Formats: sequence, C-alpha cells, structure tokens
Amino acid sequence: MKSHTLRNLCWLLALGFAGSTALAAAEVKFIHPENFADAGESGRDREQHLQQIAEHLQRQAEKFAPGKQLTFEVTDVDLAGEIEPVGRRMERLRVMRSVTSPRIEFRYLIREANQPDRQGEAQLRDLGYQMRGSRYWDSDPMRYEKRLLDDWFQAEFVPPKKP
Repeated sequence: MKSHTLRNLCWLLALGFAGSTALAAAEVKFIHPENFADAGESGRDREQHLQQIAEHLQRQAEKFAPGKQLTFEVTDVDLAGEIEPVGRRMERLRVMRSVTSPRIEFRYLIREANQPDRQGEAQLRDLGYQMRGSRYWDSDPMRYEKRLLDDWFQAEFVPPKKP
C-alpha cells in the first residue's frame, strides 16, 4: 500500500512540474488533477493523457496565437468513452458511446506584449463527437479531445470570413 501511495505522490509531483513547463507561447497548469472526472484509469494513463493535452494546447497556441502568451488552468477533464469490462476475461477497455462525450474545462488568460488581452473560462463538450470527421487517425486515443481543443482555438482566434 505504501508503494502505491508513494507512486501516486511521485506522479502528482511529476505532473505538476511537467504541466508547468511550457513552450514560448503557452503555459499549462492542471488544477487538482486527482479530482478530474476521467483523465485515465491508471496513474500512468492519466499522466500520459494530461501530457498530451498540455502539448496539444501548446502546439495550437503557437499555431493560432503567434506572438501572444497564453496561460491555461485546466480544471477538469472527462475523456471520451468510459472504461468498461469487456469479453470473457473482463478486460477493461475504453468503450465509446454517444452519452460519453469528451469534456474539458479550463480558465485562460491571453496576453500580448505582456499586457492582458482577454481572459475567460471554457467548458468544452462535443455531444456529437462520434458523428463528425476528424483530421486525427482513428488510432489516436486522444483524437476527440484534440478536436475539441482545435474547435475552441478556431472559434477564439480565427475571425469569421466576410461574405
């Protein structure tokens, strides 16, 4: 039991440092990741999923908001699907259903030239996540969450086309 608790503590410390490191354009912090609705089943899964979310936020910030500094405080993650026992061996697999849509919540601050530009909160959810196409491979386990973040960046930073 002690090694399990120690491993979880090490995971949280490592995640705190990994989540705070940032590329030039974005800083990503996970606020109480141990309380997230569903960031993965095991500590290793959670660490990998949150790292992928942080890296995706950083890449998208560089792409959509060059020259701006973004800070994200992720307050909740609920991955698409749900872990369920499947098959004769009752192996635990992530099963996708229409009622298990992805959800990510965060606070953000956008700065330009070290001056606050805008800030807010985002509660992202894609209820039709299985019905839409994606530019990500089916083998990417985070494809629905990445698309959710892509949609937010597109709406937040790309001006609508004029008729």
